Amino acid sequence: MAILCFYEEEGYVDSYIYYLVKELLSISSKVIIVSNGKMEEKARVYFEQCHCVVWIRENKGYDASAYKYAITRIGRDKLKNFDQIILCNDTFFGPFISMKSIFGEMDANKCDFWGISYQDTNLVQFIGSYFLVFGERTIQSDDLFNYFEKMQEIVEYQDALIYFEFGIFLYFKRKGYIIGSCVSKKKYFSNVIYPYENLKYEHLPIIKKRAFMINNDWDLTKAMRFIQDNYDYNINLIQSWMERKKLTLEENNFGAGKCVSVKVKDIPKVCINDIYRFINQWKNIYIYGNGYYGHILVGLYQIRPQLIIVSDGHRSMSDKMQYRGIPIKEISEIDIKNKEVGIIVALNKVNTEVAKMRLGEDSNILYIW
Repeated sequence: MAILCFYEEEGYVDSYIYYLVKELLSISSKVIIVSNGKMEEKARVYFEQCHCVVWIRENKGYDASAYKYAITRIGRDKLKNFDQIILCNDTFFGPFISMKSIFGEMDANKCDFWGISYQDTNLVQFIGSYFLVFGERTIQSDDLFNYFEKMQEIVEYQDALIYFEFGIFLYFKRKGYIIGSCVSKKKYFSNVIYPYENLKYEHLPIIKKRAFMINNDWDLTKAMRFIQDNYDYNINLIQSWMERKKLTLEENNFGAGKCVSVKVKDIPKVCINDIYRFINQWKNIYIYGNGYYGHILVGLYQIRPQLIIVSDGHRSMSDKMQYRGIPIKEISEIDIKNKEVGIIVALNKVNTEVAKMRLGEDSNILYIW
């Protein structure tokens, strides 16, 4: 069974979605389309004529909450009638090879949980949540149902990353399931920044829609040509979406200095085991940073520091005195020279450099960058 999450502000269904649904039908006994918000009537009728089930829900909680809605509505017992559950959203074009080919290759690997692309950033490992497949063992054990039934409420985009994309990988990894992917990202880290390099060298059979939202015409032009030359995928499916969104590629600028430098994306220098070892050395722990990296440590890995530190002025800006029950203080309110406290600096790379000038390089401080 496949569950497809659809979202489009006005409910318009682009042609690439019809192609994706056709591919899902080719390998699924049942396809459920969950629309976060509106869906145009003619598309809904068409999908139902193709024997898809269409559910319309409030646009709330991103794709993660749409999947939770579908899985809990299907129910624990009926979910067990299927040997695989596919969770797929509409944030990509493709696949450029058939679903049957993808599943033929991956079924031979006998994975319990897999997706199209796997990434390891040292701090977190995850499979791109735009396409996930759960095997029979995860279904029959109730682990898949239980995960969604108990999943943290998704309010912000960051919640969807931490509690769904990162969280579901960690959940099944800790339970010992066999995890796999079609593509294990080695060099060209970002699907969005390097679509051409991922297509050609990593054999990633999709392009993320977000790649068209950044100023990267040079790489996208090469990517579009690569698809035309190497796959049977109808490039008009992408171009019609671009036309509706009033997006163009400046082909006359091809090779004219718009190329971004191809390199591995900056990733944190420490892994979670380094952080656990650091924590075990100190009776008290503070986390410096109440943003993305700090929330990964607290929300995903359940680290419970005595304090969360923010830069001066940041607490009043957010008007929050705590995060998940942990008090928040500004850096000027604490004794940063207290050698009985271990401080984990969970800021982005730029802000980490600023923090280093104030905190120094003492043994009681761990920088994730």
